[in-house]
Amino acid sequence: MDTLLGQKMLSAGTFSITRRISIGLFAAQAIVALASGIVMFGFILRWNFSGYLLQSSAMKTIASSVVRGADEQLHVIGTPAIEQLKREAPDLWFVIQDAQGRLVRYGQVTPACASAVSLASRILTADVTDISGHNNLSCHIDTARTSLGPLHVAFGGGPLEPGWKRVGIAVFDYFELPFFVPLLIANFILIPIVVAGAHRKLKRIALLAQQIDIRRPGLRMPADGLPREIAPIVVAFNAALERLDGGRQQQERFIANAAHELRTPIAIIRTRLDGLGPGPIKVKLEQDVERLSNLGDQLLDLQRLKSVDLNMEQVDLVELAKETLAELAPLAVAAGHELELVSSLERLVVLGDPTPLKRVIINLTQNAMQHGGDALSVTVKVFATGANAVVEVIDNGQGIPYGFRDRIFESFSRYARSTSGTGLGLSLVREIVLLHGGDVSIFDPGRTGAGIRVRIPWLESVPVAHHAVRRADSIGPVVHDT
Repeated sequence: MDTLLGQKMLSAGTFSITRRISIGLFAAQAIVALASGIVMFGFILRWNFSGYLLQSSAMKTIASSVVRGADEQLHVIGTPAIEQLKREAPDLWFVIQDAQGRLVRYGQVTPACASAVSLASRILTADVTDISGHNNLSCHIDTARTSLGPLHVAFGGGPLEPGWKRVGIAVFDYFELPFFVPLLIANFILIPIVVAGAHRKLKRIALLAQQIDIRRPGLRMPADGLPREIAPIVVAFNAALERLDGGRQQQERFIANAAHELRTPIAIIRTRLDGLGPGPIKVKLEQDVERLSNLGDQLLDLQRLKSVDLNMEQVDLVELAKETLAELAPLAVAAGHELELVSSLERLVVLGDPTPLKRVIINLTQNAMQHGGDALSVTVKVFATGANAVVEVIDNGQGIPYGFRDRIFESFSRYARSTSGTGLGLSLVREIVLLHGGDVSIFDPGRTGAGIRVRIPWLESVPVAHHAVRRADSIGPVVHDT
């Protein structure tokens, strides 16, 4: 649950460095492109953005209205576009000349443009501004590529548009489109690839960070080859992990030493108790000593699991459960409980260490007898489902409160303070099951009672022809066939 919550918080509160860097670079390049284009054309036009300029589209309209007649002369035909232009600009004039020097004219050329029009055939493109016209463009000379060949077009008196609009169109048409737009497209593809390559080391570190666990000491994140901005964070994090591992080792040594040291005073107390006469005080003291001894044994078991490798071999869970319940039967009978083993399998083999796995069954059964109540019935089921061998320990007692189920497998957790448990039994079960690649969980077996389910990957199962129920109500289990 904590892991799932952490993943949700991580996905909700993080952002992509690659995306942020890429967007920032795109925006910066776009701003630079726009600003440089405005500066360039502003310099060309001497920053005269407040005046009015001839519409650039008028030149195309004029050039498209010219045809060559049978006499090889140029003629203007009344296309809808040119007629619309004449209506919009009553003062419109233009002069068109082909490569052979043939001319066609319309309207009255303004005096400011007369000399420039006479040189139109030698001019590729030009703008003529009349200084007495409040910086308004008087005429425009350009070369149009048409089906008639190149035509030199000079026109004026046409419709005007604000200077700032013309500059914006010019920036986009003649500067941004052929240069910066392809550059932005290329960067849109290349920048994420380059940035992602630079972050490849960070992705590896993120994967290693997800594997950090208290049960895997010594894991560190590599600091070699990292950017200078990230390396100090990784070094500091590794130093924190080093301190945590040191504190964990110190705590484990303390627990192990304390558990060992408890054995001597416990043995002395037991010896002295043997010399006391019978009575309720002696019984109570013996129970307390037994509880203290059990606590020490479980602490040592926890430490052994963390410091010693498991002796893995093939273990028959059906046979192991049968032997374990046979050993627990005298305790169950003395306390007025019933133990029952239910399995439809003759064999169910897993890969594991038999001693810790036996401890799992013992702890789960004893936990049920200690917390379930009086005259309890405890059933141990062994079966296979999917790829897992399953051991369920079910009782018909008072059950486990829902508010405590998330903490039941934590060390020293007890939901009933009046019981004699140490709070380590289920924690030890979880550690053993996790080391065997399995999981343990709580479930509701019915209206009353509690159930704990252990799942471990299995290797082999052998069914029997009948359902076998083994009841441990004496020193050895008695098999009842149904």
